[in-house]
Formats: sequence, structure tokens, C-alpha cells
Amino acid sequence: FAVKDGTEKYLSFEMDVGGWNNIRMSLENIFIIAVAMNRTLILPPDQDIYLLMSKKSKGRKFGQFYPLHTEYFQKRLRTISTADFLEKEGQVHGKLPIREDMKQKVLA
Repeated sequence: FAVKDGTEKYLSFEMDVGGWNNIRMSLENIFIIAVAMNRTLILPPDQDIYLLMSKKSKGRKFGQFYPLHTEYFQKRLRTISTADFLEKEGQVHGKLPIREDMKQKVLA
């Protein structure tokens, strides 16, 4: 599936707005697609997950449900946060040049 030409390639996705089971299944599918295509997966900004919202926390992180940042996981699937991706590739000569005001809207 994947062509290894030395350049870093990314895969982004938008979280499903359904319940936890729909989110979990779509996330597991995107993990497989990212590995098969040899892409770094861009994780969406933290956000509330339907039926898992809490007044104490501001959004749930995928790392609360999957061991995304463990060495074992990272050997198989590279991930990057949206904020880190925009910092790395959102510059003038990056892969996704984006205005500063738009970065703030994406991360809000």
C-alpha cells in the first residue's frame, strides 16, 4: 500500500459526531488506514465526546482510551496533534500554509 519515498505524509480525519461506539470504530479504522498508507495520523483537537461529556473536563482525549503515546503504539502508528502539525507544516513553506487567525479558529 505505502510508498516510502522519504517524505513525511499525513492523514487527517474529523471525529464522528455519534456515540462512543461509532467514534471508537471509526478511529480504529483510521488507525489501520494510516498504518497501511504509512502516514502520520493527525489527531483532531480535544473536544467533547457525545454522552461522555463532563462538567469538570474540557473534552476527552483519544489518549484516555488508546495508548497513543506509548513506545509500543508509536512503533506501529505515528501520531501528531493538530497543534503540532500546524506548527510544523502550517508555515509559509510548509505542506499546509495557513494564516495565523485560521490556526486559532482550528484550535479553538
